[in-house]
Amino acid sequence: MDREFAVAYIPPDPSDPRQVELRAGGVVLAVSLTWSVNGRSGEDLRGLPTGPVLLEAARGDLILFNVRVAGGGSGDVSCQIVVDGTTVATDVAGGPGVRASCEGTAP
Repeated sequence: MDREFAVAYIPPDPSDPRQVELRAGGVVLAVSLTWSVNGRSGEDLRGLPTGPVLLEAARGDLILFNVRVAGGGSGDVSCQIVVDGTTVATDVAGGPGVRASCEGTAP
């Protein structure tokens, strides 16, 4: 029996933005945060934030978030991407110069 499948592309709707929270954690002296939402990038080299980095994304946007131990230090770091209250990616890493990397898509 042959089956046919149709794939529909639904373009992102900028009039219906998704609320994105980038959460970083860790026990380190220095970290660097880098992120990208659909190619729009940012960074924060000041250390762990006291709250999440808040952004907007359209449905289907690719979200990348990295938390890296900086300054030649060692420790544990974590990252989490939350979109509209739902966790879409998490990672944890530990050791000298490590990086927690999260990648997800806005539903």
